[in-house]
Amino acid sequence: MTKHTEPGGTLLLIVTADDLGMVPERDEGIFQAKAAGVVTSASLLVTGSTAAGAARRAAEVGLSLGLHLNLTEGPPVSCPEDVPSLLCSQRSWWPRQDGRQVEGDVAEMRGKMGLREALARGEVSIEEA
Repeated sequence: MTKHTEPGGTLLLIVTADDLGMVPERDEGIFQAKAAGVVTSASLLVTGSTAAGAARRAAEVGLSLGLHLNLTEGPPVSCPEDVPSLLCSQRSWWPRQDGRQVEGDVAEMRGKMGLREALARGEVSIEEA
């Protein structure tokens, strides 16, 4: 949320919704808030399961978008073989973009605490970043 003062003393409030594109339910809430005049922009989580559709819909309804940079959670955008020190094998909870059910453990980013711990132990390769 940001406040700006327009010339003449009018206060302008900008409300940015977080994680557009993560899951359908969150997207719908953001679009309802936009329609109600509450939300003025959103951050698009490009690794989310509904990111492509949410971006199209945002353009249709005039919702301004910014990039939600995600370096710690869910599936990597890069090939897992290219960034192995940033990943761990774990049971996936992150929704997949293609809608497939995930079976077994998958290579995903370590999460916020996992990344911090790996950095402290010297396990993350800067050359991969």
